[in-house]
Amino acid sequence: LGVIRRKPDLRWQTYDAKRFEQLTELQGKILNITSNYLKIGGRLVYSTCSTEPEENEEVVSRFLEKHPNFELEDLSKFIKERKIPVYESGQHHRNKFIQILPGLSNSDAKLDGFFMAKMIRKG
Repeated sequence: LGVIRRKPDLRWQTYDAKRFEQLTELQGKILNITSNYLKIGGRLVYSTCSTEPEENEEVVSRFLEKHPNFELEDLSKFIKERKIPVYESGQHHRNKFIQILPGLSNSDAKLDGFFMAKMIRKG
């Protein structure tokens, strides 16, 4: 849904709770599988073009609950250098996610929806 600005036909597609559940389950499986290929100190980037918390921070939170050997990397330097608007959520820490919301994150730019979290595998 993050690309709705460029694909207006998405407005008429139905995304019910079951569809979101299927998508988030698939996204979680992808994270689980790819995490097995990282060595200690390796980094795993989770990114979507969605603006929905169910597909973004909730997927990351569930992954981290099941994988205590991973932690979110602080993105504050990256965010500051690139002047990215900071996304904050009540359940997460500042500078741990990058969330671009069309029309809200930067009024001068025509951006699509985007989410990113960067995790590091600990020992």
